[in-house]
Amino acid sequence: MSPEQARGEDAGPQSDLYALGVLFFEMLTGQLPYRSSDRETLLEMQRTAPAPKPRSIRPDVNPTAEGIVLRCLEKDVRKRFQDAHHLQEELKALQRSLPSQQWDVGSGEAPPQAPPPPPPPQTPGVIEWASRAALFSRMVSRAYPSGNSPQEIVTSIAKIWDLAARANRLEGEVATHTRKLEALERRGRALRAEIGRKVEELAHEESRVLREGAAFQEEAEKVRAELVAAERAAVVAKGQADAAERSGQASRAIFERAGAAEAVILAKREWLQNREAKQAAREATARDLRRQIDELRAQLSRYAEALEEDLASGREKVAARTREGLAFEKAFTEVTGTLMAHLKGKPECRDLMMELSPAVAANGPASKVGSQESRQPG
Repeated sequence: MSPEQARGEDAGPQSDLYALGVLFFEMLTGQLPYRSSDRETLLEMQRTAPAPKPRSIRPDVNPTAEGIVLRCLEKDVRKRFQDAHHLQEELKALQRSLPSQQWDVGSGEAPPQAPPPPPPPQTPGVIEWASRAALFSRMVSRAYPSGNSPQEIVTSIAKIWDLAARANRLEGEVATHTRKLEALERRGRALRAEIGRKVEELAHEESRVLREGAAFQEEAEKVRAELVAAERAAVVAKGQADAAERSGQASRAIFERAGAAEAVILAKREWLQNREAKQAAREATARDLRRQIDELRAQLSRYAEALEEDLASGREKVAARTREGLAFEKAFTEVTGTLMAHLKGKPECRDLMMELSPAVAANGPASKVGSQESRQPG
């Protein structure tokens, strides 16, 4: 809990930075900055007690890291980092200052093994369908060498070849739609990453500009206070010069002091205008950066909506092809049953009938289509 929350005030972004400071303190020292078994005592420590220095607990703590932690744990929110971007800059500077060294890996440890290769793809169901259609055609040719097969068998052979061809086209369509969905998802991820990087860069620049504007504002307030004091001193000096002139006791030093006081006022006013102009310029730049950030986020939102519409359309196409494939599988099973019932009693077809595996009958293209649908990007 931050000091302002312990005082009953509302939490803000600087309260999150204070919480990060507590987390960093514990990471560096292995303990919390404030510890007490009494709740009221702990709250009072959060409100008023200065944070202990991490190096007083762990002397090997990096001094720069200690400074970052203590600044996060400041009681006055104005003394903490202005925002998370400011903190990130300091953390990156700390990271760059640390020595780079590889992890110490024992010499007896085996080198990392490469991941196993992916399993080979299964035979597509449409190939099995075409093979079964060819086997049935050979059986019919053997059973009816003169070509006088019943009309039901002729129709079944034509239908099984038609189903195999249509299933082959269907599987190709599903594969095409699936590849389009994957490409859409890849483009979406790439664009989100690109816009995210631009937003992050602009946000960092906005944070830097706002800090500069705040510094100019502090300088302007300081100069404004000095200007008020200089104007008072000039009034006193001018009054002394006027009094000396009326009394006939005027001297060069008195008038020089009055002139110097006026010169100080002019210099302070000029410097104040300079600081106020720089502050206004920084604020205008920050507003422009915020406008760019908002435009990028709006662009990302519009693109995400359009992408989701395209993905939903593609998924519906795959689902429709899947339903069509299930209908093909049902029809193929029925015509296969008809042909097997008619030809299983033919002795000349016995060896070909042995090549038909009952287990393969279930491995139609509909299952292949379903597996492709399950792999489509979410």
